[in-house]
Amino acid sequence: MPIAEAGIFVYLPCLIKMILIAKLLNDKLIEWTIPEKPNSSKQKYRITDKGKLFCQMIKNSGENK
Repeated sequence: MPIAEAGIFVYLPCLIKMILIAKLLNDKLIEWTIPEKPNSSKQKYRITDKGKLFCQMIKNSGENK
């Protein structure tokens, strides 16, 4: 699922977006859609299986309160 579909990062300033994306990439919660061409104009990001699991854990923890 592309992260844009999840409604993430819509209103954040550019620098904050760059920092958050770098952190999410480093933690392997998101990945490039074209890893062999990181500077491609068609480059996007997608949520990894680890990222989906993390989102589900957060959602479940909010429901248990």
